[in-house]
Amino acid sequence: MRSLLTFSLAIVCAAGLVHCTADGTEGSALAVPPNEEADSAVPDPGSSTSPDAAPDAAPDAAPDAEPPIEAGACSADHWCRTPLPSQDLELRAVWSFSTDDAIAVGTAGAIQWNGTSWSVVSSPEVSLEGLTGLWATGPNDIWGTEESSTRIVHGSRTAPGAPFQWKELTGYSFPFPVSFLRSTGPRDLWGLARWPSSSVYLVHGVLPDADEPGEPVWTTTALPLSIGWDFTVNGFAITENREVWIGGHVESWWSPAVARVFHGSPPLTEGDAYTWEESLSTDESLPTLVAGIWAPRSDDVWVISNLGYASEPITKPTVNYRRKTGGNGSAAWSSVPNNSSANAVAVWGSGKDDVWTVGTSGAIRRWNGTNWSTSRISVNGMPLFKDLAAIHGSSANDIWAVGNGIALHRAIGGAP
Repeated sequence: MRSLLTFSLAIVCAAGLVHCTADGTEGSALAVPPNEEADSAVPDPGSSTSPDAAPDAAPDAAPDAEPPIEAGACSADHWCRTPLPSQDLELRAVWSFSTDDAIAVGTAGAIQWNGTSWSVVSSPEVSLEGLTGLWATGPNDIWGTEESSTRIVHGSRTAPGAPFQWKELTGYSFPFPVSFLRSTGPRDLWGLARWPSSSVYLVHGVLPDADEPGEPVWTTTALPLSIGWDFTVNGFAITENREVWIGGHVESWWSPAVARVFHGSPPLTEGDAYTWEESLSTDESLPTLVAGIWAPRSDDVWVISNLGYASEPITKPTVNYRRKTGGNGSAAWSSVPNNSSANAVAVWGSGKDDVWTVGTSGAIRRWNGTNWSTSRISVNGMPLFKDLAAIHGSSANDIWAVGNGIALHRAIGGAP
């Protein structure tokens, strides 16, 4: 049975949705799937392989049934299983600086990778337990958030590879927690804040100059989005030129889930407000949820979707949505078959022809510029059913996928 999303929130808009005309597009409703791209019929290379990461396996497949695989063993697609300090770690976010320098966080705290093994991060003065998001503003500065609280922590170090020293920020006093922490440079932090019966707020933290001590100066702005209490935010991205993308879905007892994506264009004059449009919405032919947004550039945006309801996924091949800008400057959305019924939860990419998603039951999918396909992570024919929660890399040849009791490293030409 479908359930109402308990953290969906009410919002009263003081003004109607302001449409952005910068790219000449209007908010549009897409059926599932409309206007499929010409390359959508390309077979999935992962579909013909023998047992793998079981991207279409039932989410409740018993992980205890998995035979032990030696840490360091690698799959046909170069995903290597790394040794964890404990198999009970529930990792929720990961950040890679290089092949021998990464950090991951979760319910039990933080761990750091040195190129050979993970070690538990010692932080006697600041709790790192429960962090759900990471974002670095430089090689020696990383920021963490906890989606269920207003905590923001900062780790700094003297040189790459050195241990981080952690502190909890005191300057962020807004009563709503920050989620989806992002950055547009070494001095700018961005995020969304929302709590029951509130608007969606765009949070901006400006850091002091590198040679000046101090915390970010925070501002919060209520966004004029035409959403109601049954809208849940599940995606946030901001480009280098500060265009904002916010994705989520509407789900209620009386109608199927509908995915909605909003686009914010930065002001042309400093001090003015963003202008907003509803850029994408799906129709009700199939219930569609937003799993994440990847938008490194304003002319190439991905919305990763799942079918079903928050409490009841549908086992049916899904589509992802891509917004591309043509040579004449106009932008349009199209649906791209995902070739999988796996439930995606996170997305990351190194470029327009290298985008990755991870999800339940060990599902890893890759966009190679032509089609989405399965990335094989089985070792010696043994599939992996552990749920994955996050993915990040420093380049196309250094990618981490982490989750419940698992940290997979894809480092072609590197270690492991």
